[in-house]
Amino acid sequence: MRIPQWLQTYWLERLWPALSQCDGSNGDYLQVFEQTIQDWQERSSELTSRPFTDRTIGRYLTETRNWIATLPQLEGAKESQWHRHFESREVERILAVFNQPSQWWAVLNDRSRETVDQRTTAQVVLTHPEDIVTQLRTLLHAPDWAPLAVGLAGATGRRIGEVLLSGTFAPKSPYTVLFTGRLKRQGAPEQPFEIPTLCEAALVLSAWQRLRSHPDIEAMGFPLQDGTNQKQALQEMNQRLYPTVRKAANYYFQDLIPSVEDEDEQARDLYAHLFRSVFRTIAIWAYCPVRVDPDTFSATILGHTYYQQLTTKKERLNFASEHYYHRFAIGDRQGQIDGRRGIRLPDGLIEAFRKEYEMQVAQSGASKPKRSAKRAAEPRVSKTGRSTGRSLLSPKADTKKWFDQVADELELTWKGSDATLRRLLEIYEAHKLCENGGANGSTPDPQRLTPQHLVLSAELLTRIEQAMQESGQPSFFEFLTHALDRESNVQIGLARNRKERVAQDLSKVPTSKILRTHRPEEARERIRRAIGTLIDYNRRCEDPNGFWYINASLLREYTGASLAYVSPFLQANADLLARHHEHYGIVPAHNRTPVHKATPISKDPALVIPENPADIKSLSDIAMPVPSLKTEGLAAE
Repeated sequence: MRIPQWLQTYWLERLWPALSQCDGSNGDYLQVFEQTIQDWQERSSELTSRPFTDRTIGRYLTETRNWIATLPQLEGAKESQWHRHFESREVERILAVFNQPSQWWAVLNDRSRETVDQRTTAQVVLTHPEDIVTQLRTLLHAPDWAPLAVGLAGATGRRIGEVLLSGTFAPKSPYTVLFTGRLKRQGAPEQPFEIPTLCEAALVLSAWQRLRSHPDIEAMGFPLQDGTNQKQALQEMNQRLYPTVRKAANYYFQDLIPSVEDEDEQARDLYAHLFRSVFRTIAIWAYCPVRVDPDTFSATILGHTYYQQLTTKKERLNFASEHYYHRFAIGDRQGQIDGRRGIRLPDGLIEAFRKEYEMQVAQSGASKPKRSAKRAAEPRVSKTGRSTGRSLLSPKADTKKWFDQVADELELTWKGSDATLRRLLEIYEAHKLCENGGANGSTPDPQRLTPQHLVLSAELLTRIEQAMQESGQPSFFEFLTHALDRESNVQIGLARNRKERVAQDLSKVPTSKILRTHRPEEARERIRRAIGTLIDYNRRCEDPNGFWYINASLLREYTGASLAYVSPFLQANADLLARHHEHYGIVPAHNRTPVHKATPISKDPALVIPENPADIKSLSDIAMPVPSLKTEGLAAE
């Protein structure tokens, strides 16, 4: 645990003098102990307007007892009249009194177990993981060091000390990097290990280099990656930089990541274990193969290992702290959990799980990733048999090597020699068709057109072939003509409807009609009326705990619209909302009051958007943002 500077100052300026003035009786020591606890609570009230939790008190008490045990070795300043020397026996008597009862510690431990149970049985649902990744990618382009550090920590799952001080990143693949420099390291010297990145690895590496060479960081004089003074530098860095990083994390993600409460129902900051938990959850969803246990995948990418020095002298996965990271799950707004894993594979596939992923692909019949360099160098074994219906080809060694290179380029290595030969023959036919058309001036026969003549992905080719079989259409030209005709009609109709909707005035349309569709124009009008309804509600609200703070998270919950629609409204009405919040003293914490927790905003009968827009008094004050290209073709969620 990092010891706060104020606590160290308290030991020297308050606690040491108080103990020095005691007459040696247990009553005096008990009085000092009770005063110490009271001083801590008063300080917490000044800083956070709420008392420290019992867990925090227990941590501070443990550190304070450790400091008291060192009193016989401490020497006070000569000019100080209240510092005196303590003998070991007197320190033992102080420690016997300076403690909470055993029942207090037992209750605290039981509460810790309940917290672990809560993390695994009452997970917080992340409904928009893609938006979190988009925000991380944006922060990796930031010019300031704090957003850069937050973006790197969120995209790689590393601690702030590893991002700013001890860690080193090296390229591995488009969505993975090699990391070195774990802080909580036990046993053998550090070895690089592969971790996936939620954004492009090249962007992560570029952001890390800019962070390490940032003028503000260099001006602070931290000994980056210098193991000799790393512990001292880490402590200083936590005191000076950690508060800023924590504020940046809360600022950029308060509307994307739901708040998590501790055991005393108080909201936790987004950093520390909480931010690593978000990375773990999204990484499993995006990159964990189905055949790999999520905790095994998590321990691997977070670097949770120990060194088995006495037996195998190898690193083993350590699952002791995995329960700390079970806070989140991917799901929708209705609370339905999305249990899928590895939806972005083979992107982000780490070599440790390549075998499991290839087995998964082989069973599902999907396209496989390219062979690794080691496997590509191995000779290909041809399969022959008397009754297999296969002919025996015996190319020379150079021809066979050339054949294998072509198979790798076509990503057909895993299918065998026959698939490669057929692909080469199809390419030859297509080339001959082009040559004939050019030489004779005639049009190539469209009935000979096949899906392989087009530059399409293997996945799309498979779906086209399946669709042709299901529809009973043997001619690809006829299949393509029908598909293009249908798509042309669809696009023409959509363009016509879009022009009609743009020309339509929705400002007087009843609310029930714009709730029935998710088209862009109706979505924007729905958000405009929602903001007006919230402003009207706050203006007539008499309960000081009943106000609503209007931000992106609230509007998404209230209207069901995506961030791409909500953000432009908040920007276009930023001055109006700022004046409104300031006038009524509304802060983000209002959205977490017991009054609002009892009834979600989407189900509050007092916040039903009026059917007649004329009943929304502040509606004329709400500015309508200019539609962007990003939202013009999207529908609200």
